[in-house]
Parts: sequence; C-alpha cells; structure tokens
Amino acid sequence: MTDFWAMWHRRALHMLNEGIEKNNDQKILQSAVDAYEDILKACPEGGQLDYIIKNAGVAWGRLQRPESIDKMLYYFRKFVKSSAASPEEKREIKAVIKQYAKYSRNQK
Repeated sequence: MTDFWAMWHRRALHMLNEGIEKNNDQKILQSAVDAYEDILKACPEGGQLDYIIKNAGVAWGRLQRPESIDKMLYYFRKFVKSSAASPEEKREIKAVIKQYAKYSRNQK
C-alpha cells in the first residue's frame, strides 16, 4: 500500500479508536465510517485492503444506525473470505456474524 493510502488508513483507524475510547461517540464513529468508505472506493490496491475491510466492519458495528448491522456483516463476511484472515480471526468473526445475522435486515 502506498504511503498516501497508509496515511488515510492511520487517520481512519485513529478516528475509530478515538470514537471507541469516547464511549462509542457517534459523530467520531461516523467520521471513521466515512473515511473507510472513501478509502475502499478510491484505493486502487484492492488486494491489500483486507484489514481496512475488517476495520470498516468494526466501525459500522459500533455505529447505532439501522443499516449498521448489515454493513458490518457485509465487511466481516468479505474479510473472512480474504487470505489475510488467520484461522483464529476467521473463527472469532464468524461467531460475530452468527450472533448478529439474526438482527440483519437482509437475511443471508
């Protein structure tokens, strides 16, 4: 990943961590979600985005909006399919997917 995209990822990750530290501050988390969405739309290096995809799922999961669960599940499913996910990460994320799938508006 180029320095430019790595810088944007650090910024988005910083916002995500700050939002979590501030008791799931919705404004900060929305900024993190927006940053991750921008990165995923614009970054040409699709194969190197696996952990950005995972963090986007985490950011969506913390956001308290109707579409949040569906977006979180979308990104987590995408990450589980990636080669970057370790067996332990896959197991943990599949457990989250299973837990939240019943709340999804788009049952899959």
